[in-house]
Amino acid sequence: GNGLVVGHAALLATGSTSELQVIGTTTADSSMAVQNFQADANAGAFVFGMHSRGSVGAYTVLQDDDRIFTMRAMGADGTDAATPAGEIAFYVDGTPGSNDMPGRIEFKTTPDGSSSSSTKMLIDNAGKVKNPVDSAGYYTGAGGDFRMYHNGSHSY
Repeated sequence: GNGLVVGHAALLATGSTSELQVIGTTTADSSMAVQNFQADANAGAFVFGMHSRGSVGAYTVLQDDDRIFTMRAMGADGTDAATPAGEIAFYVDGTPGSNDMPGRIEFKTTPDGSSSSSTKMLIDNAGKVKNPVDSAGYYTGAGGDFRMYHNGSHSY
């Protein structure tokens, strides 16, 4: 399609096809706000639906590991702004069924010298927080001086 651009004459490279873009030179003219003045405890929502292997209006069931939605943080690298610094991605994490959509959230960062992000932490469908790079462990504290990890036999 032709896309919809607010604040500029044409679509800009984003690392993927983006048919809606808000482009500006200040926080105010390159931001988007959704506000809800509802008179109860509910709130507005961004809802992203993924419908796999079908046509518009068809609800073909997703499969395990299908990606449902991704938020990407893109930064200008001197060439373009098409390389992610990081991502938060939502996936199917199991076998979906009627009114049953097991999911996981993956947190990704891009290492220095790389042009692609990889998963550094995830939350699976059971709520377990995992580090997919087993030997890396978890670091916290001043300078990352507290570390927890499992070497296959023992936890440290």
